Amino acid sequence: MLKAVVLLAVVAASTTVVHYTAKNMKAQKMLDGTCWTSSIASPRADAYRCMAGNEIYDPCFVIDPKSVGCPTDLAIDAGVVLNLVKQLPKPESPSATPQAFAMVLQSGATCNRATGTVVADYPYYCSGETGVCQSPNLGKPQTAYFVKCGAPKDAMHVTGVTSTLVKTIYQ
Repeated sequence: MLKAVVLLAVVAASTTVVHYTAKNMKAQKMLDGTCWTSSIASPRADAYRCMAGNEIYDPCFVIDPKSVGCPTDLAIDAGVVLNLVKQLPKPESPSATPQAFAMVLQSGATCNRATGTVVADYPYYCSGETGVCQSPNLGKPQTAYFVKCGAPKDAMHVTGVTSTLVKTIYQ
C-alpha cells in the first residue's frame, strides 16, 4: 500500500519598510530645477514638490542644500537629480504618523501616492490591473501590512475590493 505524503510549506507574510534616502540614488538625469513647497506625496520634512522645465517631481528628497533626488524607479533606486537654482523653501512640519509615498504589492504592482485627484479613501494609484489602494496604517508597527485595493468606478466608488499584502513600503 502506497502512502501519500504531503508537505506544506508555511511562509509567514512580511513587509519590508524602507526609510528612503536619495543620497545613494542613481541619477538617470541631472537637471536644473526649483522646489516651491513641501511634498504632497510624502509628509517628511526633507521631502519637496519640485519642477524642472514643465515636469513636476513629487516627492524629491534633500541630498544636500543645493540638490534633491526625485526617485522615478524605486526597483533600481534611480531617478532625477535636480540641481537647485533657488534655495529650498522652509519645510512644513512633518506628519506625526509616518506615511508611505510608494509601495510594492505582493503581485509586483507598484503603487504611488497621488498628488492630484484622489478616488475617495484610495490615495494610491497602482500599475497593472490593481487600480487604486488604501493607505497602510504605519501608525501601528506590524510584521506584515495589508491594504484594500480595487478598480475605480468613479470619484467616490471603487469596485472589486480585495485585501492584498504589501511587500515593500517606502516612507
